[in-house]
Amino acid sequence: MGYSYPARLIWAEGFLVRRSRAVVCVSALLSSSISEEYPFAKGKIRVIPPLVDPSIAKEEAEDPGFPRPYILFPGAGPTKGLSHALKAFELLRKTRPKLRLVVLSATGGPDLPGVIWSKPLPTRLMAGAYLAAELTLNASDYESFGLPVVEAASLGKPFLVSQNSGVSEYVRERFPELAVDPSDHEALVERIALTIEAPPAPDSLRSWAQRFSAERVLGEYLEVYKEIST
Repeated sequence: MGYSYPARLIWAEGFLVRRSRAVVCVSALLSSSISEEYPFAKGKIRVIPPLVDPSIAKEEAEDPGFPRPYILFPGAGPTKGLSHALKAFELLRKTRPKLRLVVLSATGGPDLPGVIWSKPLPTRLMAGAYLAAELTLNASDYESFGLPVVEAASLGKPFLVSQNSGVSEYVRERFPELAVDPSDHEALVERIALTIEAPPAPDSLRSWAQRFSAERVLGEYLEVYKEIST
């Protein structure tokens, strides 16, 4: 499943999956990985997405002060596709020299033209970053979900998401044009430009993000509890 767990934790995970009456995961992508790792789990896997933090949309956002305009790249882990974002941004800067790329990373990165490295932000500043960004970019090579794009949408702000992310399953239902192949850098640049120039309507983004509201997600968990308790 892409993890580097010690053998004893892998054994414990398998033991828990075998003994459980239901296994809940956040996407069909992750469900496939679990089924491949533990074939005996196929009949008891349930897919329920994570819920978006209500405080992202409700609390008063604070502008983090990044120079505008910018694209927000919220995460730089080993499978987050940072190299795709940097390459696309390099190409994009040829026609949009004032644009910047804000990368949230605990470890920082090299000094590159137009790239701003920032530590991860607390909720109030994260909300402000979503609101100030031209769009939020997910370019992952693999990611079981990808919650930041949902958080951005909950504020009515546009995003692009890698087709290798679990959340893209939900995005394609409503906004297929926002799910991209991050390895096709020229096409990614074109889609970034199109989305900045003609983003989806904020109300449509907020409406889509309601799919991940606490009320709906917790209701789905309740249904699973009812199913396994009978």
